[in-house]
Amino acid sequence: MQNNCIVVRNLFLACLLIPCGGTAIGAQANHRGQANQPADLAAIRAVTAGIIAADNKGDAVAVMQFYADDAILLPPNGAPVTGKDAIRTRYEEGFRHFRFAIFSSSEETHVFGDWAFDRGTTEGKAIPKADEPSRQIHDKYVVILHREPGGAWKIARLMWNAFEPAGA
Repeated sequence: MQNNCIVVRNLFLACLLIPCGGTAIGAQANHRGQANQPADLAAIRAVTAGIIAADNKGDAVAVMQFYADDAILLPPNGAPVTGKDAIRTRYEEGFRHFRFAIFSSSEETHVFGDWAFDRGTTEGKAIPKADEPSRQIHDKYVVILHREPGGAWKIARLMWNAFEPAGA
């Protein structure tokens, strides 16, 4: 677990330094030929698209296939949700109360060996199952993914919060 924390910390630092014109971490990953391979980028974006499709279906079982066993959600204004069981419970509760009509747009994806991040936005609406008005969703997100031993990319950490587009 401590090694995972170190890797996540290094990935976070790399995310901060990339806009500064490159880093030792980014250069090292590129040097090894492991950064931003088209197949990895496509697989990571498939995870993002897959979880959005499962959200729109209200299918917690399908959602959970995208999460690592030790995943952590970092919801806005809330406590971290740690582990697949707690994450599943949160999704099931949400799906009991809402239907979703959302889509995401990836704006930045980078791979660092067996770790990656994807940053983007989510738009759409949460439609209450009770007689209440829909809630517009304009969120930004950062997802950190880890490549599992079998090669599949899984969500390790997911953080999001509200975002008002320019001109809103």
